[in-house]
Amino acid sequence: MENLVDWCPEAFEFLKSKDLSNLDSGRYELGRGIYAEVSDSKNQSDSERKYESHRRYVDIHWIIKGTGIIEMHDACSLLVDDGYDAQKDLQFFHYVKGDEITISEGEGLILCPGTAHRSKEAVREDYTEYIKKIVFKVPIHYTKLIKCVCMDVDGTLTDGKIYVGMSGECVKAFNVKDGYAIKCILPFLGILPCIITGRESAITANRCKELGVNEFQQKVENKKKVLEIMLKKHHLGLGDVLYIGDDSNDMDCMDAVRMAGGITACPGDAAKEVLLTADYVSAKNGGNGAVRDVIDWLALSFDK
Repeated sequence: MENLVDWCPEAFEFLKSKDLSNLDSGRYELGRGIYAEVSDSKNQSDSERKYESHRRYVDIHWIIKGTGIIEMHDACSLLVDDGYDAQKDLQFFHYVKGDEITISEGEGLILCPGTAHRSKEAVREDYTEYIKKIVFKVPIHYTKLIKCVCMDVDGTLTDGKIYVGMSGECVKAFNVKDGYAIKCILPFLGILPCIITGRESAITANRCKELGVNEFQQKVENKKKVLEIMLKKHHLGLGDVLYIGDDSNDMDCMDAVRMAGGITACPGDAAKEVLLTADYVSAKNGGNGAVRDVIDWLALSFDK
């Protein structure tokens, strides 16, 4: 249990301070977006139970009483059963036999995003033991140290509409809440803001200047290359980045960031392929506070 002290002190303190055997079932808020779900039941047979995985949370399964058996499989190699439910942070997959791990009383198992899993104690007919357990839900941004937030413009910082007059582009609408988060919250957290866009606009340049964003590039065809150059100047890597994008031209950056251990996010009205892969999907649309929502979510991990 002591291994949780550095990794997630909230979980450690919860386990240390509670009478676990008499703990009521339900949800317990632990702060910084971390919470615990306590459940107790008799194991039941359910041979059709599917795998599930999460994008926004790391799960810590902790056994209070009984024996837990978790069956796991790499989510990338499984057939998706249902679309990702962003509200519940759930993705289901068809069953293929995976690896089993047994967890005894006083033991836990950490399950990271990308690991599909199901509770095997609920699928064995000969296994009717009473089981009581806690699942700690830890936001992924709490487990990773983000040092840079990189954003697209059209469809992310704006609603994606482009107003064009006789002399060219004349109007873009930016959200003041997004602007406050970029100008005030990110610097307070010590996080570098970057903006990379495929279009060129004096309006965007003026907005970046107004917000104090020094790292911005326009008319970019290869966003990943430009992002890497920006990061190198600040001695950072792709794994230090939270990338917010909304369309297919952001996918190279988003895939590279996720592969390097960073985080990806998008507005609620992003393109389908982005919605399917982003770690965090905002309930807000582009230009309507989506960036502020993502930054507020990130800021939870800095709230001491």
